[in-house]
Amino acid sequence: MRKHLASIVIMMAALGVIAYAYFGDRGKVSDLEREHRVHLLFPAFRRDEIESIELTHGAEKIRFEASDDDAGERAWKMTSPAGDKGDSVAIDRLLGALEYASFERKVPSGGSGFEIPRVRGKVAMNKVVYTFVLGGDATPPEGAAYFRLDGEGVFVIKKDLVNELVKSADAYRDRSVVPYLSIDLARFEVAGKEPWAIERMDDISFRIVTPSRKFQGIRASRSALDKVWSGLAEMRAEAFPSQDEAARALASPLFTLTMTPKDLSTPRAVLALGSACSSAPDDIVLERQQPTHLIACVPKGALTGMSTPLDDLADAHL
Repeated sequence: MRKHLASIVIMMAALGVIAYAYFGDRGKVSDLEREHRVHLLFPAFRRDEIESIELTHGAEKIRFEASDDDAGERAWKMTSPAGDKGDSVAIDRLLGALEYASFERKVPSGGSGFEIPRVRGKVAMNKVVYTFVLGGDATPPEGAAYFRLDGEGVFVIKKDLVNELVKSADAYRDRSVVPYLSIDLARFEVAGKEPWAIERMDDISFRIVTPSRKFQGIRASRSALDKVWSGLAEMRAEAFPSQDEAARALASPLFTLTMTPKDLSTPRAVLALGSACSSAPDDIVLERQQPTHLIACVPKGALTGMSTPLDDLADAHL
């Protein structure tokens, strides 16, 4: 046993070093990381370990928090200014801009524009935390700006990263408005000038039910329902109106849609469609009242399916 003691001690010491390097030293940027990213702005960027990202533009603070969904995929929630799911495509674009950002040059003199910065930022990657400030213009090249990364110095960064950092919160908000697909629904109801409702019969068919004034129990036409489902598919946020603009457009809603899922444990959805967005005349104001609140401008083509008359909705075939 004694002759193996020295080997066991060496192995345990080696395991201890490895464990420290992985667990105890994760709060530091390694020399290897710096060597591999010598021409990039951030000396280390561990995307899988990112816990949160913050960007502050004046009074507006944007914050994303990472979590894993039920499939084990990385998901993002915008906790400021709106507690809602973030647009994963837009956030991934921001992450890519940060991860692969290179710099034009390092600035020993300290740059300018940091007294009233355009953006203050923070990226938390486990124990590695970056804080930075976007300063004033720094031409050449055109569109470049001064960028101070705490602990690393001042750099001149390129226009592409500047454009990503100055985007408002609206650029990162989830654009999906309708929470359920037609295959998820047990019932769909439209309240408007001619109210109607349909209930699921089987996997592919619906029948007309109360509050429809006629055609009770008649199967709904699949071709007519295709127009309805297409209208729902068009309901994606194009913009986010002000509260005053939304209040005017939603004073007398054109339609109120109620979606009841097949899964009884899932909350229903209620959507109100108003008049045109004053800032975007080709869009209408939509308010999602349930299950989560959202106000957005969506394409007015969404109205086409909802205004389908009952005479067209009813399937006249044997």
